[in-house]
Amino acid sequence: MKKIVCALLLIQSGFMMAQKETFVTINGKKVQINPNSLNTADNGLTANEGNVQLGGRLTRSTTLITNPGNTLSVTGLETGSAADNIVVTDANGVLKTISSSVIANVKEIRIISASDAVKDTDYTIIASKLSDNITISLPDATSSKGRTLVINQTDVVNSSGNEVTVKFNVPVVYSDTLSVDELAAPYYSATGGSLKITLQSDGEKWYVVSSL
Repeated sequence: MKKIVCALLLIQSGFMMAQKETFVTINGKKVQINPNSLNTADNGLTANEGNVQLGGRLTRSTTLITNPGNTLSVTGLETGSAADNIVVTDANGVLKTISSSVIANVKEIRIISASDAVKDTDYTIIASKLSDNITISLPDATSSKGRTLVINQTDVVNSSGNEVTVKFNVPVVYSDTLSVDELAAPYYSATGGSLKITLQSDGEKWYVVSSL
């Protein structure tokens, strides 16, 4: 039994010694260190119970080099909104963010003939050749502060001569006394019976800031 215990102790001590390496300090002193026992990490890495984990403060300028055969991708990102910042790179490839309002002058136009929801890229929506009433679902005003939308209904009657209306999923503010959930701007014979309004969010509600 004693021989077995001694053998186990020898194996264990040999295993522990195999986990250590001898280093010489600047003073000439020999020390043994277990290279698998990691205590510190820096520059975007964190040491946790001997493991190196991604995450931490960068301590110096850092460059990741990619090429067509070795690309960098991130999956599982949450869906953003039009109010989020946009990640860009400068001429040196340094990542930076800019406000989405900086590129708000890129104005997308879309033509619809049935109920639809406003997309993040929409600026002008034209409701054309309607056969019946439709509903345009506006984005939440609380997450769209400053955003502007132009809504145009090209005709107030369908091919059968029946009146058709563009409605909204929420009331829009026309004045201090009028908030309705439809396109209610006046129309004139000079425009061929079309209705046009411009909406803008103040972060709480959608306001009609101009109409024709």
